[in-house]
Amino acid sequence: MKASKSTAPTFEKVWEMFQESKIEDERRRIEQEQRNIEIDKKFKELSELFTGQWGKLIEALLGPGCLSLFKKRGIKVTQTSANVTSEKNGKQMEIDVLLVNDTELVVIEIKSTASVKYIDKLLLDLQEFKFYFPQYKNYKVYGGMAALRYYAESDKYATRKGLFVLKSTGENLIRMENKATFKPQSF
Repeated sequence: MKASKSTAPTFEKVWEMFQESKIEDERRRIEQEQRNIEIDKKFKELSELFTGQWGKLIEALLGPGCLSLFKKRGIKVTQTSANVTSEKNGKQMEIDVLLVNDTELVVIEIKSTASVKYIDKLLLDLQEFKFYFPQYKNYKVYGGMAALRYYAESDKYATRKGLFVLKSTGENLIRMENKATFKPQSF
């Protein structure tokens, strides 16, 4: 009987198998990374579609009722515009709803859920409004926040900052939350 020759792998064979395994692992990692990038891209597209469409829905629901609300408060606005944009020095300002008469205007920011962060952003926009819209340099400018919900008492914060606070209701879609004696801040 013949002695069988040992078929134990050599160092070179083991090293070659190890290198092939590393290459295969790297290929799988790269493929997974590419799938993750594609998933992230699709998720971002869906997210932008949802938030963009949601914002348009909120503007459509809340915007039209603003005209009559402010007339009842003595600001006899005669024009309303939605999504007004101005660009200066490479920067841009967009107004969700703009209500105007001959001497006054109201800038309305519309959010599904308002927070202090959004109110602070609106206050900054109001400070810069006449820079972006110089045609209104002699107008008295008021600000308002319209939202379906207000987070962490941001509605009270907005009132303290001199902003009109508009909330959604079941009957007329929106109502003004400020008391009749409220004096808005002019910007």
